[in-house]
Amino acid sequence: NKICFLGKVRSDSGMELVISAMPEIWGKYGIKLKIIGQETVERKNLEKIIETYKVQDFVQISGFMEFNRLYESMEDCFCGINLITSTNSYSIYTIVGKLIHYIQSPMPVIVTKNVGPFHEQVRQNGLGLVIEPTKKELLDAVGQLYENQKLFYENILKFADNRLKPKINDYIKDVLS
Repeated sequence: NKICFLGKVRSDSGMELVISAMPEIWGKYGIKLKIIGQETVERKNLEKIIETYKVQDFVQISGFMEFNRLYESMEDCFCGINLITSTNSYSIYTIVGKLIHYIQSPMPVIVTKNVGPFHEQVRQNGLGLVIEPTKKELLDAVGQLYENQKLFYENILKFADNRLKPKINDYIKDVLS
């Protein structure tokens, strides 16, 4: 029942948008936000925004986490989020690591097209939702993912299955032939 934000909070992470939507997300679905990542100036600023919106009860913040504890910590999350708001972000030229962690968990994602080329994989394979960074689209996306978790989970498993070719079974068949 949590939305996960993994990694470094930046000024263009879209987190202020998420924080502003938390009273409605909590009120409608009982969903909280979990932020996992190192303490930075931007995260300290976000903590002030959390206080301004009075959503401390709906937000859990964890610091940097060792990799071997990461997936365990994300077990109570039903989706991951990365709402890059800047069209000039360096993320647009990369495959953002947090998205791979989310998909491996497996949990669907809510992203903007500014996360880079992987947003097309999200859209084409039903790995989550690609939205414009607006409160209305965020609220709609959270509801859609929350109410259709099984469908998105199955899409992620199918996506992973299609990416793991050739499979070990293929090698075994070749050896036994």
